[in-house]
Amino acid sequence: MLEEREGVITTAQKISSVNNQDIIKTYQNPDYLFQLRNRPSSIVYFFTKIIRWIIIKDYFPVYISSLNKTIILILRLKSQVMKPHLYVFINPEKHYSLLHGDFIPENIKVKEQDETLQVFDWALFTTGSHFIEIARYLISSLVPYSKVKELYLANDETGGKLSLIEEILFLYALILLYL
Repeated sequence: MLEEREGVITTAQKISSVNNQDIIKTYQNPDYLFQLRNRPSSIVYFFTKIIRWIIIKDYFPVYISSLNKTIILILRLKSQVMKPHLYVFINPEKHYSLLHGDFIPENIKVKEQDETLQVFDWALFTTGSHFIEIARYLISSLVPYSKVKELYLANDETGGKLSLIEEILFLYALILLYL
């Protein structure tokens, strides 16, 4: 499992090696998310989940309390990024690259013939900070933080190459995606 996750991180890095400027030259507006919000599948998905809300209506006070705590945490994180203006250290030409947009285990398969990783479902591709895909994958795979450090942050072959600002923003992204 450890080797497979390292392979996924390496694959994410190969995807992110496509430069932001190269994407913009070919695809003038790679932000397609707004076009997908009213897709029939999104509406179907919503209605398949509505029964859960009906069943748990008696638990709303508990969820609201939990949600309020989450909002407070998100606002604290926002202030930690916004007050010191950390975002000004992100340079799209240097830090942005091709992103899959939905980099989760269900969209990654191992090819049996040569055991290479294949990435599927590119409908949400965009550009952005290259480390966000790895954060999304690790969170969706339920990788504990100790393994995140081992697999990515402390690994010279993968995330050990992150600049300080990239590492800070990766950690913030990891927390937000976890929430």
